[in-house]
Amino acid sequence: GCEKCGLAEGYEHSFVPEPLLLLGPPGVGKTMLVELLAATVGVELEAVSLAAAQGAFQIIGTSLHWSTAAPGQVWRLLAMGKSANGILLLDEVDKAGGDERCLTETALLDLLEPRTARRLVDQATDVPMDASTLWKLGTANELGPVSAPIRSRFEVITIDAPTRNELIEIYRRQWQAHCEGREGCPILSQTLLGRMADARISPREASRRLRLTLGLAIQRHVKVVDGLFGDDLAPRMPFGFAPAVDH
Repeated sequence: GCEKCGLAEGYEHSFVPEPLLLLGPPGVGKTMLVELLAATVGVELEAVSLAAAQGAFQIIGTSLHWSTAAPGQVWRLLAMGKSANGILLLDEVDKAGGDERCLTETALLDLLEPRTARRLVDQATDVPMDASTLWKLGTANELGPVSAPIRSRFEVITIDAPTRNELIEIYRRQWQAHCEGREGCPILSQTLLGRMADARISPREASRRLRLTLGLAIQRHVKVVDGLFGDDLAPRMPFGFAPAVDH
């Protein structure tokens, strides 16, 4: 919150925000928000999938005793990044579990606690590193499965489902991102944006389908896109594309 901005002012050392947990339903755009933040502030981003069976090893690496020894994402972010305050995305904190749950929680606690994060050891390199400067941003669909010790180390921020206008803006930005670096990118019609928002297509699903839509539109030399790949929103033409008009 803004009260933390005052703490950052005049701080002699790099001010590191406390770990944040973005809480919201699946597909609401939590991961996209973290990616947008990283792009906006210009820092590197590494992601750890805590739903995976090897979640702990993604954080602290695998031991040199294993033939598949490899450093974790924390080491990669610190050793290969351009700054010490990159963003570490801890994806699906509520799904960290399985047979490795205890190991994953231990690695998480060491990472989230500033005192232990300052001398976090990657198992593949066996060298202490200061991970306290990283931005730790977690995501979760629900808070119930998250253990009390882990939950206490995060400030929880609830991400509500976007409004219709917010969805339209999200879709528009996704289309622009897919078009980046391409000359003569087709126009996404306002009508289609409205239909997508009315259908409440999640940002995750929308990004995938817009990417496929763009590929097909470029292949067909379409100027205005009025339909979404894999949908029957505009049955007048296959995929709802408005053809190019020769003048």
